[in-house]
Amino acid sequence: MMERSLSLWRTAGIVWWLGYREHALAPWSLVRTLLESLVVAVLLLFLGQLVDVGEGAARVYGSYLSWSLIGFALLQLCNAGTRELPRLYREARESAWLDALRMTGVDLRRLLVVLPVFAWSIAAARALLLLFFGWWASGFSGAWGPTVVAALFLVIGALLFWAMGWIAGAFAVGGHHPEEVSRGVLLVHVLLGGIFFPRDLLPLGLQTLGGWLPIAPVIDGMRGALMGGASLAELHEPLARALLLLVVLVALGEGLMRRSLLRAARRGLLGRMWR
Repeated sequence: MMERSLSLWRTAGIVWWLGYREHALAPWSLVRTLLESLVVAVLLLFLGQLVDVGEGAARVYGSYLSWSLIGFALLQLCNAGTRELPRLYREARESAWLDALRMTGVDLRRLLVVLPVFAWSIAAARALLLLFFGWWASGFSGAWGPTVVAALFLVIGALLFWAMGWIAGAFAVGGHHPEEVSRGVLLVHVLLGGIFFPRDLLPLGLQTLGGWLPIAPVIDGMRGALMGGASLAELHEPLARALLLLVVLVALGEGLMRRSLLRAARRGLLGRMWR
């Protein structure tokens, strides 16, 4: 081990650079991502002729486009948390990454926090680009109040999706393969979370279930702020739901991760330097 450990920020920078170098070896993946986003945008323009998003969206050209792009942007962060984060943890456990990163002297749990920093930065860049496009399509009012409220919900959403990934990552660290379950969780968010069509179209029971998915209060808050110009006081209900879910998921994730790390260390799953 190094005599002097690196700071967490320096370690995060090293991990980000390694992720960037790995991503640079496959430049076509970026082109594929852009093409996929273009196809989705075209489909959303077409669906705008078929889907009524209700009174919450102005009935002008581009209203459904902006309405759905907000959901699609948050889906990027949700995907990074539920799928990318546990995949990275499993690959790090199965390869020599954890042993190599141990040389930085940073605590294992803190290393696990910064390990997905590059994947999160890519997801955040996509989300912000889609949000800007959606904001522009909705009329680009330029009012700072709703923008600040939307940014607050975006930060809370990022924490929620990280907490979801922390829970799935606990199983990955413990020797399991939670990716298939994570795909199912992501599919439930797509179908019930109100991303591409209003939850009001669902049966009452599914509406209630969808409203308590982590992505739902974040979508409600951001759409209310960006498209409806609502203040934080007017969005107290989705804000309360989001904060309650955040507390529950963080507490659950911390408990599961602590237990998984102890079990994985006893079973020698974390490499020889973590026993």
